[in-house]
Amino acid sequence: MAANDLDLLRALQALKRKEDENKLSAFIPYPCQMPFANTTSLTSALVAGNQIGKTTLVAYMVACHLTGLYPDWWQGIRIPYATEWWAAGVTAGRVRDTIQRKLFGNIGRIGTGMIPKHLINMETIIKKTGTPMALDRVDVKNIDGDWSNVQFFSYDQGLEKFMGTTLDGGAWCDEEPPSDINTEIKTRVAAKDALLLYSFTPVDGITPLYDDLMTSERVFKVFISQSEVPHLTKDALSRLHEGMSEAELSARRDGKPVIGAGKIFNFAEEEYTIEPFEI
Repeated sequence: MAANDLDLLRALQALKRKEDENKLSAFIPYPCQMPFANTTSLTSALVAGNQIGKTTLVAYMVACHLTGLYPDWWQGIRIPYATEWWAAGVTAGRVRDTIQRKLFGNIGRIGTGMIPKHLINMETIIKKTGTPMALDRVDVKNIDGDWSNVQFFSYDQGLEKFMGTTLDGGAWCDEEPPSDINTEIKTRVAAKDALLLYSFTPVDGITPLYDDLMTSERVFKVFISQSEVPHLTKDALSRLHEGMSEAELSARRDGKPVIGAGKIFNFAEEEYTIEPFEI
């Protein structure tokens, strides 16, 4: 390889590395995602179909809050100081493979997620025991000069793990938490008016949490279906939907909950309702 070609290759590799290690500066939500990104409510719920970018979007929002680096178009709440955050999901393995990966990058490549590498305190990272390559707590540099932090939890850890701390930044629940854990998380954010973000696909139907979120005037709600995001092509959607019942499609494609539970009562709302008519 000629010297000029080698220099070009190195330059391209350096550019790619720079892009990978600062995704925060380049990310722009889809138009259908913008209302959620710009929420001004303390509690917000993103209810959507599978693969529409829920976790990516909320990871971006949390990264903005942790670092204090907000884009020019941002119309939502701005937190002008370093804060403490929780991020929680169903199991430690899934949290590692979804929330952690979106925030901090792929396993073995910390700094290639939404949070820029140069703002991560590599020396103070605490790793989770029992789950290989899973992180427990990470400090993130805020523009105010102090350190924010985010701690990872999973619902299968049980209620006691969610007790004790008062959060001044917020909490992110990726997929629906059990009722008792949800109550505890709400307690942790209430004292200091911290944010509470939910992102989930309602595959479990109209759960008590779903019902509470939908009926509360305090919760800002955004619904997104797979048809609204440009990265899902017709061929991709066809593969995703293959073999699904209409009820399952309602939840996984459109973000609409299935009524009831189990195989016997697994049906969509459209299957038992009709348009209003005069008597």
